[in-house]
Amino acid sequence: MSSPAPMARLMIVDDARMLAEMLATALAREAGLQLVGLAHDAPGALQLAAQARPDIILLEIQLPGANGLELIAPLRQKLPAVKIIILSACLNPCTAYRVVQSGVQGYVEKCSPLGVLREAVRGVLQGRTFFSPGFVAMQTRLLKATDAFHKILSDREQMILQLMAEGCSDAEIARTRGIAEQSVATNRKRIRTKLALHSDRELLVYARRWGLGSNAAAT
Repeated sequence: MSSPAPMARLMIVDDARMLAEMLATALAREAGLQLVGLAHDAPGALQLAAQARPDIILLEIQLPGANGLELIAPLRQKLPAVKIIILSACLNPCTAYRVVQSGVQGYVEKCSPLGVLREAVRGVLQGRTFFSPGFVAMQTRLLKATDAFHKILSDREQMILQLMAEGCSDAEIARTRGIAEQSVATNRKRIRTKLALHSDRELLVYARRWGLGSNAAAT
């Protein structure tokens, strides 16, 4: 008689502790899943991943003092084969762009029914991807828009615009990015020219329309 297949190891990263615990209880009942731990911040997530070695991770984007998307590369360094599903209430064009760039296997909004998350987990564990209809619609909008930030601005310009939208001064941006303050000013003028905008105020309106400047858009 053959032994049963090993259970897939599940890890959840979310600072909403009650939600994480409820999800853990619900998903632990799912056939083939074994909860190996909950993490509530970025350092805890990296430490737990190294110890528990999960097969699949549910990852929130908005974490205390960090962005969940920034965790993906170090998580993959520790666990190259780990499968990651973003589970978040944050969805805007910039987030959709960063999520696709990150190479995760799925995205599910927190407002989705539990059955949708179960379907996503099952599909991803079987080697498929799962992106919610809302995410796909947002991605489609992004692909169709001719004035989308990623089609016009370089990565450096996107970052500078993002930091501007977060309220950073030229000096703070220069210090954060390790560049000269004058370079920040030059880049800001170049961004306005590329976008055919006439003031920093218009730049901020543009940035917020595309989700740049929120915690979810950070890279």
